[in-house]
Amino acid sequence: MERASDSEKVRKIHDYFCQNIKYDREALQSQQMNRQVASHSIIGVFARNRAVCEGISKAVKLFLNTANVKCIVVNGNAELEENIPHMWNIVKINGEPYHLDVTWNLANSKDGRICYDYYCLSDMLIRNDHSDFSGIPSCDCEDENFFVRNQLVFRDQHSLSRHVRYELQCSQMDFYFRYVGKESIESIVHELVELLSQEMISLGRKARIRSLMNSAQGIGRIFIEI
Repeated sequence: MERASDSEKVRKIHDYFCQNIKYDREALQSQQMNRQVASHSIIGVFARNRAVCEGISKAVKLFLNTANVKCIVVNGNAELEENIPHMWNIVKINGEPYHLDVTWNLANSKDGRICYDYYCLSDMLIRNDHSDFSGIPSCDCEDENFFVRNQLVFRDQHSLSRHVRYELQCSQMDFYFRYVGKESIESIVHELVELLSQEMISLGRKARIRSLMNSAQGIGRIFIEI
């Protein structure tokens, strides 16, 4: 049997967390010491299937190290959380280190859709909404980034619209991408929602079109519910 690559191991473990572990928001407000301790350690992940960033990142490290993948825990701040202390991981794939924030991905995974916004980011990308981390390997590569690897990075509106139309013709109902052009992600998503609405009308199909945006990372996700 062919052995899984480090890339496959990271993806499978990441997806497992996103599908089975919840962010324990209630623990942050709890007055129960045992609840707080559990949420900040691997106990929360294994015993309760829920934890906060410290417990999640430590459990991710344990899982990946057990699978013979190099992984460390990173301390820093989360700018989307008013610069409060935050923890995530750096994982090494094919000799290259990447930032991996499983906490933010699992917190934004829902309805069977896994979030990959913070999957294998470079220093440049992670600094869009993470800060104050130091003493760690420089992460300069983006080869394993979800959007790079799946050719979902777009630099102009025309190429993105063409991609969406093609995927729709192939019966795709979930459009996930990173946009690095001059337009804002908000305007791009708005245009695509209008485009998809017109396409569904022309097909004579009633549908609800929903969208999600990550402004800091330039990521949009649009999905059609028939």
